[in-house]
Amino acid sequence: MIDLRYSKRMDVNHRYLTGESFSLMDSAGRAIAEFVLKCTDSRDHILIICGPGNNGGDGFAAASHLEASAEVAVLPLINSELYTGDARKAMLRYKGRVADVANLAKEISSARIIIDSIFGTGIKRDPIGIYREAIELMNGSGKEIISVDVPSGFGMNPSVRPGFTVTFQYQKEGMTQENCGRIEVVKLGYHEKSERYAGPGEFVYYPYPLKDSHKGMNGVTAMVSGWEFRGSSILAALAASKAGTDLVKIYVRGSSPDLISVSYPSLIVRDTDRIGNATEEIGKADCVLVGPGMGKEKEASDFMKHVMSSTRNRIVVDADALAIVAQDPSLLEGRESVLTPHGGEFRKLTGKEPTEENAISAARKLNAVILMKGEVDIITDGTTTIHSEGGNPRLTMGGTGDILAGLVAFFMAKGIQPVRSASMASYLLKRTADYLFRDKAYWYDQMDLLETLAGTMKWIEAFIHSS
Repeated sequence: MIDLRYSKRMDVNHRYLTGESFSLMDSAGRAIAEFVLKCTDSRDHILIICGPGNNGGDGFAAASHLEASAEVAVLPLINSELYTGDARKAMLRYKGRVADVANLAKEISSARIIIDSIFGTGIKRDPIGIYREAIELMNGSGKEIISVDVPSGFGMNPSVRPGFTVTFQYQKEGMTQENCGRIEVVKLGYHEKSERYAGPGEFVYYPYPLKDSHKGMNGVTAMVSGWEFRGSSILAALAASKAGTDLVKIYVRGSSPDLISVSYPSLIVRDTDRIGNATEEIGKADCVLVGPGMGKEKEASDFMKHVMSSTRNRIVVDADALAIVAQDPSLLEGRESVLTPHGGEFRKLTGKEPTEENAISAARKLNAVILMKGEVDIITDGTTTIHSEGGNPRLTMGGTGDILAGLVAFFMAKGIQPVRSASMASYLLKRTADYLFRDKAYWYDQMDLLETLAGTMKWIEAFIHSS
């Protein structure tokens, strides 16, 4: 089973890879039509009730495939001029009878089969108005109902109670015979990379700030970094800050906190020597990043180990902290973790070559997500594995690993699943680097990457919502 956003992720990635998405809607419509013709006796009085989005478009696509073999009518619940994108294309292609919403009750009463194509997986609140009325009339009609992808109102109140549900690609979480009737899973023609490769579709999991949110609600990230190489902590912290975290706190040791604060006032810099219990404070963050620029001095290693053993935050383990986990994997127990080794670090961490198979095995053994950096990043939790392509040779410059780790920590602090956090961070960095390479070739630097992250995220948001 997959979660309800997974299909949207695949849709977005397919459109990104192919430049179109109507073929998916057409495939969905064809699958619905074939199911109706195969599994029902009726060829007349088929009513397709269409909602406002792509689920409604699937209904129009089904009607086009049915109209040569059955008596079909489509009843849109919105003005036809309001359909956009692929749904509009499907609507304009359909040449059969269109029923008037004013006759909703009469059309339902006279139908023999009803195809429910009102809402898909994107609904987030109880249906109201004409949508609620349509659902209640269908449920009370006693007619045979076939739902498209999921019953309209799925997980809400009211929800359509169908005899059949034709769902696409995978069965979704929460779907049972009790709430969906007989479930038929059909495959659509997705691009082969839509599922196993990172793309803008990863960001369907991104939680946008609520209008009434306050400071700290959108992520507090703690960074145990930069004890030896201060720049590493700054790059990681700026990445998290520019990507959108509410608060970034750097925990360093020595005389430089005030200097960092003056240069980067958006960052909160804490000197561990001046805090009574630094570990307790670090433990209150939504996610802690450990390792970048820490060095291998005993005091730094001891502090990292103490933080990992004394807290249970979500954690991102990078650079010098990876060696500590290699010595004591139990430090990851009881927490959600992402480890970000490059090939050499992976060998030291596991004693094995940096292959996909070995990354999957390590993730299972450590019960953590491995983000193995390379020309193609391998992201795996031992069950789900995602490849992240893109990037260019300029990403070999120092500091890009710190930026990547900071991005992973930011997404983790937002409450996003670890494997999704890692794939989102990897794609975001590589996409940003590719944009800069087109603009500046080899002559961009770490600050260019940081300054361009927001523009990449804005482009991703626009792309997701352009369908």
